[in-house]
Amino acid sequence: MNMIGTHDSDPSSQLDLTRLMRRLAEMGFRGDIDTDRAPRHAASTENSGYQITPDVIIAPRDAEDLRCVTRVLDDAGLNVSRVLSLRLCCRGG
Repeated sequence: MNMIGTHDSDPSSQLDLTRLMRRLAEMGFRGDIDTDRAPRHAASTENSGYQITPDVIIAPRDAEDLRCVTRVLDDAGLNVSRVLSLRLCCRGG
């Protein structure tokens, strides 16, 4: 399962995205985090006409990684309600 994060075009959001990825690593996330253009473009659509290019793709390896993601997103110190106007989309694979 991939978790795809997108956000509004707020200039401060890039800093928040970097902070989010750093916090995931600090909390022990072992899955893949991808910000390269090609995979983000490939993940930007599904079997509909709807398309949004994500800023990051987070691919948890296991249930513990998924718990790590939810803990980081729930961390009041990260202030996720503000981070990126964050939207998550889960995709299977």
